[in-house]
Amino acid sequence: MVPFSMTQGLSYPQPGSTQFSIGHGAAWSQALWWERLGNDATIAHFVLSLDQYIETPDASFGVEYNVNQIIDGAWYKFSTQCSFGDGIWQVWDSANQHWTPTNVPCLRPVPSTHVQLQMQYERVNGQTHFIAISIDGKVYPIDLVFNPQPLTGANGDFGVHFQLNGNSNSDPYSVWVHNFQLNYW
Repeated sequence: MVPFSMTQGLSYPQPGSTQFSIGHGAAWSQALWWERLGNDATIAHFVLSLDQYIETPDASFGVEYNVNQIIDGAWYKFSTQCSFGDGIWQVWDSANQHWTPTNVPCLRPVPSTHVQLQMQYERVNGQTHFIAISIDGKVYPIDLVFNPQPLTGANGDFGVHFQLNGNSNSDPYSVWVHNFQLNYW
């Protein structure tokens, strides 16, 4: 077990920020925040955008961003992970239950700087399609598709999650997020 917290409505480092924190625990600990957003089986396109700020990026092995949806007994997981430890962005292959590296570099940000991120996904032809990742306005195409994972649940349920991944020392750290937004259609 690892201590974790979320504090909303902060004025630091910019007004309206939310601070996600993970404390000291077991090596490679993780803290996950999940929010169900609704139920709509007709939506199939998702754009997740956020600004993030990390004072001590060396304490993190990586950060994960996710949009997910259940359609007709299939779980479409658009999980995207900036793996600082591996130096690469990875996307989740739901059917085979593993991370797949992309050709997009994931460099540790300079401490105490803002980074703007945007991830584009779609559900198409019964598969998850990872379209692109944008970092500070620079677009990196991904164009990878995977089959979904079987899952029983309410048809059309969708939501987002955000996860902090600890390092081998389980050093505590925080990520401040501003303008966390999911556009979908």
